[in-house]
Amino acid sequence: MCRVEPRIIKETEEIAITPVLENVIEQQGFLLVRLKCSKGRVSNIQVMVDRPGGDITVGECQFISDKLRAVLATVYPEDFDYCLEVSSPGMDRPLVRRSDFARWSGREAKIALSGMINGNKFLRGIILGYRDGNIGIRVSAAHGEQTDIWFHEGMVVSARLVITEGIIKNALHASKKFARKQVRKK
Repeated sequence: MCRVEPRIIKETEEIAITPVLENVIEQQGFLLVRLKCSKGRVSNIQVMVDRPGGDITVGECQFISDKLRAVLATVYPEDFDYCLEVSSPGMDRPLVRRSDFARWSGREAKIALSGMINGNKFLRGIILGYRDGNIGIRVSAAHGEQTDIWFHEGMVVSARLVITEGIIKNALHASKKFARKQVRKK
């Protein structure tokens, strides 16, 4: 199996089993976007997955959930209480791979940085893409001026798409189109 492009942005507290779960997800042809585990009386394991180049369905999330439960059953003792949540990235998806910044070029994003650029640790603007280890974003300045900023991928602490009115309209249009197609099939 060909190794999938690695995530450049990861959770600050990855759990020991993250590489094992990521491998199971990749073997099924999907990508791990995010994995978080909160400890408590019942541990909550949140897994966000995506399909390379496309959207993931609820059925596929269930399929991955079943695969991950089988692995977790072999790793953890029977008395380990956990709740496993498998979901899609959603419209405000995190951007975690170099290819995400290319794929979502032209979309608005919020990016948190480890250091300051032009006096800011947080940027919001239009993604310009990814090039030679650098991510580009076009930010609006005072008086409607726009500035293109390029920074090293290692500076990114977190990045996610912004849900805009246009995105919501497109999603509603797509869901109505899908519903009409389903009605015609019957």
